[in-house]
Amino acid sequence: KYLAHFQDEKIGTNGFKVKDSEGNYFIKEFINYTLKNKKGYYSYIASAKPSGKSIKTEKISYLEHFEKWDWIIGAGFYLEELNKDIKNKEKALIKKNKDMINSIILISLSITIILLLVSFYASKVISRKFNTYKNDIKNEIEKTIEKEKLLVQQSKMATMGEMIANISHQWRQPLSTISTAATGSKLQKELGALSDEQFEKSMDAINNSAQYLSQTIEDFRNFFQPSKEEKDFKISKLFEKTSKLLASQFKTHDIKIVKNIEECELVGHENELLQVIINILKNAKDELSKKQRDEKKFIFIDVKEEKNEILIDIKDNAGGIDIAIIDKVFAPYFTTKNLMKVQGLVFI
Repeated sequence: KYLAHFQDEKIGTNGFKVKDSEGNYFIKEFINYTLKNKKGYYSYIASAKPSGKSIKTEKISYLEHFEKWDWIIGAGFYLEELNKDIKNKEKALIKKNKDMINSIILISLSITIILLLVSFYASKVISRKFNTYKNDIKNEIEKTIEKEKLLVQQSKMATMGEMIANISHQWRQPLSTISTAATGSKLQKELGALSDEQFEKSMDAINNSAQYLSQTIEDFRNFFQPSKEEKDFKISKLFEKTSKLLASQFKTHDIKIVKNIEECELVGHENELLQVIINILKNAKDELSKKQRDEKKFIFIDVKEEKNEILIDIKDNAGGIDIAIIDKVFAPYFTTKNLMKVQGLVFI
C-alpha cells in the first residue's frame, strides 16, 4: 500500500499492479529489482510528476532494501529536470567564461596601451640622448681630423709611421663596438627592454670607441682608402707597397726582411689585407728594436698557394709570445703593445 503519495487519493491503495505509461508494473519491478540487488539505481518512464501534470518522462530512482524491517525505500529524480539544471549551469559557466575572457582582453589592451606609451616616451628620451652623444662624437672627430691634417702637412712620411702605430691591429674593433651598441640599443628600445644601466653602458662604449677612433681614423683614410669591392691583385705587389711604407723604419733599426713569396693572385679587399700585414710587421719591428744593435734582427715572410688557398706566414726572431698573454691575443681591445714578441698569421 502507498504510505505517502503526491496524489492524496492514492494513499492507502495498493500500487503493486499499477502500470506506467508503457504498460509495465513498475512498482512490482521496483520490488523485484531491489530484493535481487539489495540496492541500486533503477530507470523507468514516469507518467506523472508531483506538480500533478501528466507527462511521459524518464525517471531515475535509488532503491535500497532494509532487511531488518523488510522495507524498501527509494527516492528519485526526473532526468529532464536534471538536464535542465545542467543546461542552466552550462549557460552560466559559458557566460562566466565569456565575461572572464572579455576582462582579460580589456586588461591586456590596457596594459598594451600603457606599455606603448611608456615605450614611446622612453624612445624619445633615448633618441634625444643618443643624438646628443652622436653630435659630441662627430664634433670631436672633426676636431681631431683637423689636428691630424696639420700634422700630415708638416711631414706626411714622418707622421705615417706614428699614425700606423696608433691604429694598432684592433683599429676595427671600436667601429664594430659603436655599431653593435647603437643597433643593440635601438632594438632594445623598440622592444621596450632597454634599462638605464644598459643605455649608459652602450653610450659609454660608443663614446670610448669614438675617442679612440678620432685619434687615428682620419690619417688612416688619407693613406689607405678602403674599397668595399673585391678585386684581383697580385700578392707580390701587395708586399711591395708594404716595403715602401715601412722601409725607412726597418732600415733605421737594422731589421732585415727575408721574403719567399710565390707569384700568385687572389680576389679580395687589397687595402684591408695591406693594413693587416702592416700592423703585423709594425708589431714585429717594435719588439725587434728592443734587441741590442749587434744582435741579428730578422723578419721572415713566406707566401705560397696550397690547395687553392693562399697561405701568408710572417714570423721574426724577437723571442716569442709571452705565455702569460697568449690566450688573450685575439680578445677584443687587447693590445700587445710593449708585450708582443712574435707575430705570425695565416690567411686562408
